[in-house]
Amino acid sequence: MFAVLATLNGCSATYYLESRVNLKVSLCGKSETGVNIRIRNSGKITFSKFVFKNADQVIVFSGLRSGELSCYQNISSIWTNNAYSVMITKKRSTVTLEIIGIDHIGETQIKHGDVTVDVVVEKTRNGFHSNTHWNIETK
Repeated sequence: MFAVLATLNGCSATYYLESRVNLKVSLCGKSETGVNIRIRNSGKITFSKFVFKNADQVIVFSGLRSGELSCYQNISSIWTNNAYSVMITKKRSTVTLEIIGIDHIGETQIKHGDVTVDVVVEKTRNGFHSNTHWNIETK
């Protein structure tokens, strides 16, 4: 399996190519249904992988360097306090930050629109810290 980083119209995506050259991620387009979601790495630390975990779907974004914006991926719906994981690689070891939403009381479920999630991962004295800011454009 090979990984290829492609940049198209200002967004980047990593495609995984198998021996039969099958693309594992769709091209950088938007859907008219559901939620189109993308990630912006607003911090200084490169993400090796960013994963949204929803009740019925898992969305994976790979290889976002500082300042990069991913392509959109489509998901049926998502909560503003949705669970996610962000993986970073430092000195040949991988650190995974797991952010888990306890419940969705008082939170907004997004069912339609375009969402850009700005993600910052920072090094702290005790390890790493992650923070997000949601930019939502409803249809």
